[in-house]
Amino acid sequence: MGNWVQRTLQNEIAREWMQSLTSQQDLRAVADAFAKVPHDGAVCLQIAPAFTALAAAELVAALNGSPSQALPANIVEWLKGKPKPTPQLRQRAIEVVKTILNELENDDSEIKYLWEKSEEELLYWTASVEELRTRLTRT
Repeated sequence: MGNWVQRTLQNEIAREWMQSLTSQQDLRAVADAFAKVPHDGAVCLQIAPAFTALAAAELVAALNGSPSQALPANIVEWLKGKPKPTPQLRQRAIEVVKTILNELENDDSEIKYLWEKSEEELLYWTASVEELRTRLTRT
């Protein structure tokens, strides 16, 4: 298994996705990442789209003035000059984070399975996602 650190930006999936952003000029990849997370949570969400969507939500929070301290320097630089997220994009980020947190209630959840061996790690990861949700709701 890859590097599965409990924070939203400190895992291989998030790092690779963010690295791919530096060659792009707009936020289309953020919307694309959110599109891979179902609106209703009816489908069991896989780890890669969930972790990518969380990284995308981190960018929305940063553009809205509430960045994570763990945001890589090259991404901070890439975000400079980008517009503040639209209310729709920000709302979608909040919905995505909520869907991912709700995924923990699903017995077949890959995310839940990832952390099942350590209740402490699951709690730590959940707290970091909750903290992201809080930053997204700040105006």
